[in-house]
Amino acid sequence: MNKLVTTINYQLSNLTVYKKLRLEKRFLNDLDENITLNRIRYQFGNSIALNKFLFIVLSDEIFANLQDKVLTENCLYAGVGIQILEANNIQFGYVNQKINGIDVNRLQVALYIKTNHLKT
Repeated sequence: MNKLVTTINYQLSNLTVYKKLRLEKRFLNDLDENITLNRIRYQFGNSIALNKFLFIVLSDEIFANLQDKVLTENCLYAGVGIQILEANNIQFGYVNQKINGIDVNRLQVALYIKTNHLKT
């Protein structure tokens, strides 16, 4: 899968707002044929700091196909995070994902590790 990604973050007091736009070229292997599909993913989210360690995360991601049915997926997320270190946090959240009209609900635990590839 090839991706072109742009992320914009901005800070307003204890509120971080982020927007992420991705253009994907997906290669799907079917039994009879190989299919190439393109789609745009737009994610909008907020992170609200409650104190030095706890924060709330809310986000929505829309998946728009560039052929056939346009809007087939949407992903909502609400969670609580704990800042472990400056570059690491753990999040506990609820995910509601709609895929082709089917609702998928799940609880999620995620560990996020930020790496800085620019440091030498």
